Amino acid sequence: RVNVKVLEHGVHSGEAGGVVPSSFRILRQLLSRIEDERTGELIPQLLRPEIPQFFIDGANALDSQLRDPLARAFPIVDGLALDGDGAQRILAQTWKSSLSAIGISGIPDVDEGGNVLRANTQLKISLRIPPSVDPLAAQDAIVELLSNDPPYGALVEIECEEPAAGWVANIPAPWLMDA
Repeated sequence: RVNVKVLEHGVHSGEAGGVVPSSFRILRQLLSRIEDERTGELIPQLLRPEIPQFFIDGANALDSQLRDPLARAFPIVDGLALDGDGAQRILAQTWKSSLSAIGISGIPDVDEGGNVLRANTQLKISLRIPPSVDPLAAQDAIVELLSNDPPYGALVEIECEEPAAGWVANIPAPWLMDA
């Protein structure tokens, strides 16, 4: 969880807007430290390890046999463009980090929202990491990027759950690959 606090309580936006920075804007700026919002690529090098060639070859082989299986795997809306090609999508799902916003608080429902500069915005994020990345090192890197030198000197509070490692099967022995 990442909580950005700018006020002790909400203040009418006609008074505070343009004077007090928005907690939502600051949260967006913080997220841009870890994810390129145009591509979804995670920025810290730690979260972008080299993918072993065996798995690249496997993704290409799987894609050539199943013809882009992930393009049909999800209930996407008409016209949505997916990232990459078939093999790239397989690698993105299995070997690349991804960031998801899985909960938010501090923002009223659209039917209830009013002209208030809110005191805080809290976001729960989930970070999927590649199998070769140490989960504690990844957590430490993300916490450091989000908490160091916050924009405008905002109060940034971070709570982490227990991190878990990605998983990958061992590369089969050569005799099994030749069978």
